[in-house]
Amino acid sequence: ERSVEKGILENIREQQNVLVIGNPLAGKTRMIFQILKKLKNCEVIIPGDVNIDTEDFLIPKSFTPWRKKILLLDDINKYAEKQNFIFMLERFIDRNLTIIATCRKGPELEYAEKALERYFSSIFRERIELGGITRNTAEEIAQKTKRQLPVTFDGNIGSIFLPLATAKKR
Repeated sequence: ERSVEKGILENIREQQNVLVIGNPLAGKTRMIFQILKKLKNCEVIIPGDVNIDTEDFLIPKSFTPWRKKILLLDDINKYAEKQNFIFMLERFIDRNLTIIATCRKGPELEYAEKALERYFSSIFRERIELGGITRNTAEEIAQKTKRQLPVTFDGNIGSIFLPLATAKKR
């Protein structure tokens, strides 16, 4: 568990959108997944990674009225590349869904900011950056999970579990 998780959880409970940024393998997606598991009364929509057809686009109406509604955009830069993404995003904003997004630092974040320039800063007022972990913490995690700490450990928690060569392919 990271120190920022409580703040993110509180933001979501208060219906504030959340953008989590960090290096590849920093644990952005895993952390969001763990936080969503803690929210008992929520429904999560994860759009497909496809272009959006404005004629056929519908937001599911099968929501339970008393549950919190969340739109999850893991790697928002990939969604920003899709045709009519702004159209889709506007529809979800109109329905008052809380938006949780992740994005890698660097060129991916710059691309997402540029693609969503007039929306980005108003949707995501606060960015939460996941930093690396210390070698001591990594050694503890590796020991607890019965893994060897890779020689190529780069400060990102995911590099304990996924070889960096595999991450580069991803």
